[in-house]
Amino acid sequence: MTMDPYAELTLYQRSAALMAAAKLGVFVALADAPLAPPQVADRIAAPADAVARLLSALAAHDYVAVDGGKFALNDFSRSFLRDGAGGMLRLAWKEHLFYSLWSRLDEAVSTGNALLPSFRDRGARDFPSVERFLLALNDLAEMAAPGVIATSAFRDAGTILDLGGGVAATPPNWRALCRARG
Repeated sequence: MTMDPYAELTLYQRSAALMAAAKLGVFVALADAPLAPPQVADRIAAPADAVARLLSALAAHDYVAVDGGKFALNDFSRSFLRDGAGGMLRLAWKEHLFYSLWSRLDEAVSTGNALLPSFRDRGARDFPSVERFLLALNDLAEMAAPGVIATSAFRDAGTILDLGGGVAATPPNWRALCRARG
């Protein structure tokens, strides 16, 4: 297989457009009806010309539909309206966090230093983002579970026990447990 080096270097642009649209609320703005770029811009409080360029980039990759100058959600972009299995809302947030860190990989390698504080420190200092991250991982596990279960490895299993594979369900006292552990 022959790869185009420049094409490989620019793959991040598609992801960046998706993450920006999710973070800015573009998909939510389009949830009810097709809109022209100025209408989307009003709903997300951003300059109309910049929103028009973002919408055009999304349409160029079939991430949204466009008809007569109005942009609309399609099956792909509707997944950015929901959480849980098949939903991309929290996953887009998680990947945006990773995207900002991966862009500094050279720094992490050259210094040997982590770019994020430990999970325990983050839980103690910024519980809402840790909780959102764990919920995103749970969404990812929900998406992957049917494929994992369908493998031949589980053919004769009557019961499957998942140890350490995610939060499963958040107990009511989970926040207190995280704070108590430090």
